[in-house]
Amino acid sequence: MWRILLAYKSTVLALILTVLVVYVFFVAPTPNATGRVITRDDTGETMVFAPGATPSPIHTRFGDGASAINATPDGRRTVRIVTTTEAIHEPIESATVETVEKPKVTTPTTVITPEPDTTTNPTPTTVTKPPVTDPTPTTPQTASYSPLKWGVYAGATPTTIAEFERRIDTNPDYLAYFVHWGNDNGKLPAWLASEAAAKGRTLVLFWEASDHIIGGTNQPAYSYDRILAGDWDDYFADFADQLRAYPGQVILIPFSELNGNWTPWSGTLNGNTPQKAVAAWQYLHGFVGNISNVKIGWAVNAASVPDTAENQIENYYPGSAYVDIVGVDGFNDGPPWYSFAEIFGGPLTTLSRYGKPVMIFSFASAEGPKKADWMRDGFFNVLPQYPRVTGWVWFNQNKERNWLIWSDQNALAVFKEAIGEE
Repeated sequence: MWRILLAYKSTVLALILTVLVVYVFFVAPTPNATGRVITRDDTGETMVFAPGATPSPIHTRFGDGASAINATPDGRRTVRIVTTTEAIHEPIESATVETVEKPKVTTPTTVITPEPDTTTNPTPTTVTKPPVTDPTPTTPQTASYSPLKWGVYAGATPTTIAEFERRIDTNPDYLAYFVHWGNDNGKLPAWLASEAAAKGRTLVLFWEASDHIIGGTNQPAYSYDRILAGDWDDYFADFADQLRAYPGQVILIPFSELNGNWTPWSGTLNGNTPQKAVAAWQYLHGFVGNISNVKIGWAVNAASVPDTAENQIENYYPGSAYVDIVGVDGFNDGPPWYSFAEIFGGPLTTLSRYGKPVMIFSFASAEGPKKADWMRDGFFNVLPQYPRVTGWVWFNQNKERNWLIWSDQNALAVFKEAIGEE
């Protein structure tokens, strides 16, 4: 027996070594780098990690194959070999192997799309739009524009009003007129009633505490002190009767532009102050504030002159109980040339805070190469930003400047477009 073994000792040794190699590499459990055990299942396609085990840093090459880590219901982790090509196990010190915990059943709320190859074309996590370098639109935003109610001061005679209607070929919603306390007995002219009311227009009355024949600002008889002393009570009562008898609707505007310094009722002249202006307004309201066909309008100037803390718009507001409509007057009289937003943006923002309807009671632009552009920007870009604005009145006169709407054919075309005529 021993002679036989010795005769074939090389063959026997080779057989023993073969068995040991097969056992070590293909049968016996192999400890991983963490000391946990990795076994291979009988299909030769899955590597199974014991429950609670963490895969050690082992890099597995499958030639043309691939692998995926999954969890089994009993808590084990498996590595599935897609192809049956033989795996070669190499310890890689710097490698990391992703582990997958036991899956949780959840309802997906988002759709996850595959990520692009970030090695050549990385995708940013957020997308931002470039900043707008020119915030001023170059074209009117007509898609969101709808014509407001509009009106005109076309002069103080039936002839000038007729001329305006002929050129514009339509009737305004508002017809403006100036009534001075010290002239024409401070009364409404008879022709105005038929001109406005018969055509269904609302009369916008600027009720001026002055004598325009005397002119100037030095008219202390119209100061707030004299009003509060009762000097004008009889006139107030008589004018209130005229308003009640008027057959149409009226917006009555006392003390317009009272934060300017060019009228006798200015809050900084003739002993006046903003506090006295508020008191006089509330006093006057007792005569004309409760007439069914009359709304009371409060009109400030777009810029306070002088521009002092005391003379700011807010200091003249008489209170919500004494005002139905708030509004502003402003003119682009150039030079220098001011944009519509530069003139009206600030006051419109202030007025909108009062929770009242807002109007531009009197405005216009001087003649110039950009008059039409100024109007277009105002009508179609600026005013739509102020939803409380309900209407406007164009001051159509050729006085200190040529405010006429037909001084420029392009301006006339923009005007007609704004009122819905083109």
